[in-house]
Amino acid sequence: QSGSPGLNFSQGTTRWDISGSITVPTANFIIPGGFPLISGISGNDPELDKQTPYEFGLIDPISNADSVRFVIYSKGSYIYANIPGVPNSHTFQPELLQHLDSGKGILMIVAFKWNEVKVNGSTFAILHQTTTSASVTIN
Repeated sequence: QSGSPGLNFSQGTTRWDISGSITVPTANFIIPGGFPLISGISGNDPELDKQTPYEFGLIDPISNADSVRFVIYSKGSYIYANIPGVPNSHTFQPELLQHLDSGKGILMIVAFKWNEVKVNGSTFAILHQTTTSASVTIN
């Protein structure tokens, strides 16, 4: 809400309204670019066999992102791949899949967008991220 301290995401951008204090100056600014746009996960087999390569990706291409992280979580471990740019899928090889515990798991794709903003003479790095996830059974 305009005029209230805090964050406002209602216009597709990030607006910061900082009320300030003795050590923090009052500031109002908008971070350009907004959040990455990401669809749901597709192309994944609901059963992951740790002996064969496993690929998963997105229904639609990611937009407004600088890099993407593909993650597979298991009960007590996880593996991930950070990929620059905006790939639509990633394949994990059996050598990495061996680190996962058998049982229920989660697939996750995280899209990142870095922005730099100058406020009162200081430069701040702001990271916007969007995620999507799906369930998987790890065998």
